[in-house]
Amino acid sequence: VPDLVLFAPRDKERLVQSLKKSANISDGPSVIRFPKGAIGNDIPAVESAGYGDRLFGSTDAQIAIVAVGATANTAIEAAKALTSEGHSVQVMDPVQVLPVRSELIDNLVHAKLVVTIEDGLVDGGIGQAICAQLRSLSPEVPTLSLGIPKQFLTHAARANWINKLGLDTQGVCAAITARLRALVQ
Repeated sequence: VPDLVLFAPRDKERLVQSLKKSANISDGPSVIRFPKGAIGNDIPAVESAGYGDRLFGSTDAQIAIVAVGATANTAIEAAKALTSEGHSVQVMDPVQVLPVRSELIDNLVHAKLVVTIEDGLVDGGIGQAICAQLRSLSPEVPTLSLGIPKQFLTHAARANWINKLGLDTQGVCAAITARLRALVQ
């Protein structure tokens, strides 16, 4: 959708902020993407900037994880696990995920690996939009987009599919570790 502004808040506080911002948009469509079910605890930012919130690590980290909405907790837990293995990791949450902000890309361009995690479709998803913009600025930065494949999924609880698709903490860590190994070879 041209000129779409898409919010993917990670918690209740960001949901309220997104609703207020969305209500003030009058020159185009806006959408708030938030999973049904219980809202978890608020996830405070380590640092906020106009293009999003850093939830973990520092801006000079070698691995940059961009968490979309409800994947923030998983991204933070994966970052902690990877940090304990000696990796330098930051987790970013853009909150307003579309349009992709150039300042977010500027923050990611120095990473040795950029990973996007979303609980939406990978094909044509937010992660692909971020990675495409990153590649246009810095094609040598390796990327990894994690999300839901473009296929019919049988009916199951959200948590079951998150686990089956490797979008839980263990699956995310395994995918990042495999990508890092492939980069070294």
